[in-house]
Amino acid sequence: MALQTTAQVPAEFTASAYNASGSTIAKSIFVKRSGAVAKNAILPAAADDPIWGLTLESIANLTYGGIQTAGKGVATSSAAVTPGARVQVNTAGKCADWSQVAGTNAAVVGIALTGTTGADELFEIQLLLPGASRQG
Repeated sequence: MALQTTAQVPAEFTASAYNASGSTIAKSIFVKRSGAVAKNAILPAAADDPIWGLTLESIANLTYGGIQTAGKGVATSSAAVTPGARVQVNTAGKCADWSQVAGTNAAVVGIALTGTTGADELFEIQLLLPGASRQG
């Protein structure tokens, strides 16, 4: 039986985000805030980008959608994720265990509550505050 992943999203930890990226941003993907437009959400461009939140739904281009900034969420993996591990994101907004070489910064988005065996699987994550970073 497959694990049922669930989110716990207190209302004060949600935000409305606008997608002007040119394509749909999928559900359960991490985004950063772009300074070009108020509330503009885009995919991260680098490992150390300050992450704003996790999409609660697919957000079509040129529309608003919900993101989660704290609480227990459901994220998408980019590789195997270990329960209890710190989690980082790639430039597609997907997650893997945090692993940076010494002296390299990367955004830490949360702690994995459940795990995955590979890419494009959903898992539960306890989100850290937006913009959290750590050095390897």
